[in-house]
Amino acid sequence: MVVFPTEEWVGAWVALVNSSPDFRSAGVGWVGSACLIVTNPPVPGDAPFYLRLTGQDGHWSDFRVARQPHGSGDRLTLAAPYDVWRKVIRQELGPLRGIVQGDLRVKGHLPDLLKYRASVVVMCELAGRLDTRFLDD
Repeated sequence: MVVFPTEEWVGAWVALVNSSPDFRSAGVGWVGSACLIVTNPPVPGDAPFYLRLTGQDGHWSDFRVARQPHGSGDRLTLAAPYDVWRKVIRQELGPLRGIVQGDLRVKGHLPDLLKYRASVVVMCELAGRLDTRFLDD
């Protein structure tokens, strides 16, 4: 069991995503980085959790986690409170529905999001397959 959000959880998730033929085919043409931000962590005083994924063509070659912004240059950024990410991982909220409802905030080039929306869906479905423990469970 891995704890969300931690570097260990991200490593397990990236390994699972990189082993997925569905993700590989959905990500053809992608080059660059994406950032996921977990705001409002359940532990009082904790800073937001930043995750930068870098890769191309349906494979993440690198990831970095931090408690402060990584800087600029990401093609897409998805940000949401911890509670929303927990719902996404538990498959209680689809990422596209979360975006449309405004629960997941998007920054970046909207055509990229539209073009790679299947990648986002696959990544979130795979996150739901991890044996995850949440900080507030």
